Amino acid sequence: MNSEGLAAAEFVFFRSLVNILVARFLLYRRGLNVTSGIAQEHIVPIYLRSIIGTLASILVIYIVKILPLTLFFIIFQTSPILMAVMSWAWLREPISALDCYAIIGSYSGILIMSLHKPGAETGVVNDKYKYTLGIILSVICSASQAVTSVSTR
Repeated sequence: MNSEGLAAAEFVFFRSLVNILVARFLLYRRGLNVTSGIAQEHIVPIYLRSIIGTLASILVIYIVKILPLTLFFIIFQTSPILMAVMSWAWLREPISALDCYAIIGSYSGILIMSLHKPGAETGVVNDKYKYTLGIILSVICSASQAVTSVSTR
């Protein structure tokens, strides 16, 4: 947050902790268990989704500090494309030729956008390693959202 407030990891941890406590309280009031109504084979994917989602929240806060917000959201919004590729690889869902052209075209546009460093001509972006790290972390964050969606399908 800032030098006087919570760090990003602490903020995400406490937000997740409060969410868990509120959910547990609401379930307790209704007389339900955390895993009631969930088939046994779905429990591990749900916990995996929760852990990856929490880690992705930490990444988002860090990425926003080092990348322009517009570029982060352009890369982050590629998760539906990644979900299509992961569904093809893991769930054996078919991808048409038109889908392949759309995927290639989308990632070509993202590559072009990420090669242009906003503020490079004015010297605002001066650390190319941080910029590259921000792009890589944005792709990882987008992939984590795709994994969580595909894993609980």
